[in-house]
Amino acid sequence: MVSGKPRQPPRFGAELWEERFERAWSLWDLWYCVVIELDHGGDPDGLRDAFVGSIRSRAYGSGRDDEAKLSHFDDLLTRLSAVDRGPSDLADPE
Repeated sequence: MVSGKPRQPPRFGAELWEERFERAWSLWDLWYCVVIELDHGGDPDGLRDAFVGSIRSRAYGSGRDDEAKLSHFDDLLTRLSAVDRGPSDLADPE
């Protein structure tokens, strides 16, 4: 018999994460912002370069996943700019 609190169902990327700055943000939005802050020192160009490098390095096969990620990334930066915010504003633990 298992005790404790019930397990929550998994949540996936496009699902709503939180509403901030009068906009809805997805789990993917949060993930991108955290990666920008932790892995690229807060510089969005570092993550963009990683996506572009991955797309270019594929001599065979599809880079569609990376192209989709890059598209979402560019959209995220546009939405952040529209509310005069940056990745650190979403990645902030508060």
